[in-house]
Amino acid sequence: MDTIKNYVRYYKDVTFEESPFNDVDNAIFCLLVYLDFKNIVDKEISLKEAGKKLFSNLDYKLLKNEPLVIRKAIDNFELLFNGRRYRDIILSNYEKIVDEEKQFCAMTYKLPDGTIYIAYEGTDDSLIGWREDFQMIYKFPIPSQKMAIKYINKVVKFSTKKVMVGGHSKGGNLAMTASMYAKPYIKRKIIRVYNNDGPGFRKEQFESKEYKKMLPKLKMIIPQDSIIGLILRHPDNYIPVKSNGISLIEHDLNNWNCYGPIFIKCSLSDSSKNMETRINFWLNKHDDEQRKILVDTLFDTFQKSEITLFSQLRQFNFSRVTKLIKESRKLDKETKDLIINTFKMLFTNDEKMN
Repeated sequence: MDTIKNYVRYYKDVTFEESPFNDVDNAIFCLLVYLDFKNIVDKEISLKEAGKKLFSNLDYKLLKNEPLVIRKAIDNFELLFNGRRYRDIILSNYEKIVDEEKQFCAMTYKLPDGTIYIAYEGTDDSLIGWREDFQMIYKFPIPSQKMAIKYINKVVKFSTKKVMVGGHSKGGNLAMTASMYAKPYIKRKIIRVYNNDGPGFRKEQFESKEYKKMLPKLKMIIPQDSIIGLILRHPDNYIPVKSNGISLIEHDLNNWNCYGPIFIKCSLSDSSKNMETRINFWLNKHDDEQRKILVDTLFDTFQKSEITLFSQLRQFNFSRVTKLIKESRKLDKETKDLIINTFKMLFTNDEKMN
């Protein structure tokens, strides 16, 4: 089944005039923002020139240690940066901040017709990034949501005519958050918001006037076995698409199936529906303070297990983490079972795709 890599091969020399911007282009932009453009996109630069600089400094030996999503994004970029479709796109405003409370990254693309696409990075391999994801269940805004709002207000100018905003995973939530709380003149310029398998919102934000006004512009795309994208409240008109692999591998945009510029639609799997029901039943039953206890306990457990990167969970023996979770006095049995089963589903057999 074709994936983004096949699309890049076939369409890299097809201009946007010949084939308009589409959902797969959106996914490509959301993948590229995962790459390290520090000291490359300091000011406006063509995508072609950015590619030349990135590959001239790339250490392929170190690249082997990067997560699979990064290695595949590099492969795609290597194919497309010289192509007629992408080479003249202008990159700007690359911003990356990772500290003790947040993991945030964004970049702006300017298309040949002047439309800009703001891409927010999803969660990287840092544990702080994943902790932020989980914090969404009990508070708003989290630090990276604040940064996302600040970013869109900074980069969109009065002269800009059309704006698209998107992201993958946490970045999809940031895209919607930024669009909801952007300055009024910016909101009027937004023509599309892409949430590519990113979490939804707490009840207060989901029912807010800001969310409802931006909802008609939202396009939410998720893989057939989605977990991340179905956490918290989300619109019912999401689009499930086929994806290679299972568990977290399906979450990776590189594995979503497409036919040319169109993602291949399908039905949401029963396992995904069941997990969504179970997670959201628990969320509806517990208040913000109880949700916070879950998150703090979970990540304290990771720390006790000397887990510093989320990818380590793939190779980690779950028996120790499971034992520590079961021994916790802060969590009830229902919560312990939910945590263990969710992580089992996230990591079951995903090593087959590495």
